[in-house]
Amino acid sequence: PGTLLAITSGALASGVGYAIWYSVLPHLKSSLAASLQLLVPILAAFMGRLFLDEVLSLRFWISLVITLGGLWIVTGWKNLKRLTAPRPKARPATALSRSTPNLDYALTVLVRAAKESSSS
Repeated sequence: PGTLLAITSGALASGVGYAIWYSVLPHLKSSLAASLQLLVPILAAFMGRLFLDEVLSLRFWISLVITLGGLWIVTGWKNLKRLTAPRPKARPATALSRSTPNLDYALTVLVRAAKESSSS
């Protein structure tokens, strides 16, 4: 049961994360969306500090400054409003299920596993 719960919670967290990302993605320019992906390791390190009490080393802080400096060069904070402006033909929210068949499959497997675990 512990392994099933771990897999289920991981699939659920990933599914929710992807659903949020793909709902926001049509409203971002591709250059900003690609650049924001560079924040994932930084956010993971901060979450590790928050939830697991991990130590943020000097190497992390140097990497943080370099990464944020690179993001600033690429996006330019003055242009942030222009970069986040919605595109004229943004995909509707219903396009999420059509554009992410793997997410649909993962959610189907997750629901099926939850039903099986509750019935046993």
